[in-house]
Amino acid sequence: MKNKIVLLAVFLGSFGLYLHQAASCVTAGDSGEFMTSVATLSLAHAPSFPLYMVLGRVFLELVPWGAASVRLNIFSSLTSSLSLLFLFLIARRLKAGLWVSVSTVCLIAFSTSFWMNSLVTEVFSLNTCLVTFLLFILLSAGDTSSLSRFFLFSFLLGLGLGNHQVLVFLIPSLIAFAWFYRSRFGTKSVGTKSLFLCAGFFLLGFSIYLALPIRSAKEPPLNWGHPTTVSNLYRTITRKDYGSLKLSIGDAPERSLANTGRHLATFGRQLNREMPWPILLLGAAGLLLGLRRNKPFYSALLAMFFFTGPLFYLLSNLPFTAQSEGIMGRFFIMPVMALLLGLVEMGMFHAWVGTVLVLLLTAVPVTRGWAEASSHRNAKLVYDYGQTMLRTLPPRSVLFMDGGDDAFYSLAYLQYGMGKRPDVELHDRGGLIFHNVYGDDFRHIPKEEKTNRREQVEKAYLGVKPLYYSTLDEKALPGVTLAPSGFLLAVPSSDLRPIPWPVMILRSLYPVHPTDYRTRALAAFFPYMNGKSLLADGLIDEGLLFFRRAQSIGEGVDWLKTNLGFDYAKIAFNFFQSGQYAAAERVYRELIRFDPMNSQAQGNLGVVLEKSGRPNEARAQYEQSARLFPHVADPVYNLAVLSWHEKDWPKVLSYLEEVLRRDPRHPSAGVYLEQARQRMGQKLKVNGIK
Repeated sequence: MKNKIVLLAVFLGSFGLYLHQAASCVTAGDSGEFMTSVATLSLAHAPSFPLYMVLGRVFLELVPWGAASVRLNIFSSLTSSLSLLFLFLIARRLKAGLWVSVSTVCLIAFSTSFWMNSLVTEVFSLNTCLVTFLLFILLSAGDTSSLSRFFLFSFLLGLGLGNHQVLVFLIPSLIAFAWFYRSRFGTKSVGTKSLFLCAGFFLLGFSIYLALPIRSAKEPPLNWGHPTTVSNLYRTITRKDYGSLKLSIGDAPERSLANTGRHLATFGRQLNREMPWPILLLGAAGLLLGLRRNKPFYSALLAMFFFTGPLFYLLSNLPFTAQSEGIMGRFFIMPVMALLLGLVEMGMFHAWVGTVLVLLLTAVPVTRGWAEASSHRNAKLVYDYGQTMLRTLPPRSVLFMDGGDDAFYSLAYLQYGMGKRPDVELHDRGGLIFHNVYGDDFRHIPKEEKTNRREQVEKAYLGVKPLYYSTLDEKALPGVTLAPSGFLLAVPSSDLRPIPWPVMILRSLYPVHPTDYRTRALAAFFPYMNGKSLLADGLIDEGLLFFRRAQSIGEGVDWLKTNLGFDYAKIAFNFFQSGQYAAAERVYRELIRFDPMNSQAQGNLGVVLEKSGRPNEARAQYEQSARLFPHVADPVYNLAVLSWHEKDWPKVLSYLEEVLRRDPRHPSAGVYLEQARQRMGQKLKVNGIK
């Protein structure tokens, strides 16, 4: 009875906590896509996650109150609480005491990625629920010599792959468990027939993927890959558009021993973000100790850690960027959970010492996730982003999107999931997510031909419908000058309306400071775009202030560093060209503060100071630039020019010789070096006569 009360308390307590902190609407990343997929039975990005689509829709039907976004966030909270329930049952079946079991569950509940994925719409909470149930099935198989548990495991594994394919890395855990457990079976129990039955049950579960061609044939709003043919279905299931073993589209680093070491170091850093190292090491020690008492199950946990942790990380081979690290957190749930289950064994090492130890450890991570969770509870960032774009678009307009996910999926949910702005035509320029207007062969033609096809199709809308772009590329449509319009770029027309920034996005210009990468990457976009607008209007103080806010929010965000540096340089150069040297100086100094090793900014600041009639300050700036960048010739050449104006020929000769040492092909240094030598000779001759 006591066990049931504690079990109920674990479930209800965790569910209540997650429910209190859960997001109230669409959030960053793939959240909006999954909401749209479930609400409209559409196909999300490959492999389209049919189990999540089906179970999510069942949950929406069972809980018919509230927006789909709210209900699906609750669905994540519910499945995470079920995971904790199974984890508590696992700990108790391993003969752990009540306090040790509860403490271990609390540690897992508050690990960073487990916590975060309990609050938003994503497939990882359901994935964790399936993993914990599969582990419980394995452990309970130890109480019987029947193969029925293995048949159930095989079926649920195949079914679970319809939610997320990372479950394939549990197969080694099953093999490890069965290997050490084989003595429990009679020689007649295990054979070809049993293996075929396991394979049959696995395929039965895996058949959930047949839901994809059925739904695709109905032409739902999102129809990634159109898997109505065997080849397209195979392409979707194997994630061919990503490269199958890759987690995202993009250039992967070369596989080498050095890069393997870098990946493992990154894996270790991120593991520590999930839970402090001392706790993880104690858990690992517990797994090794547990091999003496329950070798099948603890060997399965060790295999789960290795294959879903370091091996999976190495196979993914993501670029060494902040964005890559930002998307990897959710894949740490399984390896961290495997390690922390080792604390059950540590808690049993000595009755009271183990209990006190685990209780103390529980207090450490309790505060780790709270700030991240609270930032989701009240965040309207992604919702505001999508709403602002829709408000920007005039009636019956067309929007082409270059990226990224927050634009795609917030708009998908707002239009298809909530029915907002059905008059607006939405298209992604990859031809994957929304209705593809580029032709059925678009995904398979060469890159250059794709570019030409895009230009041809998009220009056909000119003069027919208002044409807008979600992109930072002002030359997205060749030959057409695009004008800023809120977060978007537009083809200038009489329908182009000014966007009242403060009215439309005020609450998301000042969000609670987010800590997860995806939210930070979008949160920085709000002040960044507002800053660009203000600077374009000549409001330098206000614009630079918003740029600084973008930097503060988006520290480490890859897109921001590239684009902000470009914008600073462009704005400063425009001020310089128009003779506004004071404004140009301020922006160049701001760029140097943002990126001290920007050689062009350092050199151009010297030019601005020189044009402002401050040669001494210009000289000091050139000298600093020459020291910072010993292989760059331009600042030294500028010093030579300054000395030329002062007719200091020895310095001119010295500087020009240094220019040619740094850049032997410098277009002007060689010519002026000869002239400087002649003038130096004339000066010496005059002095000699005197």
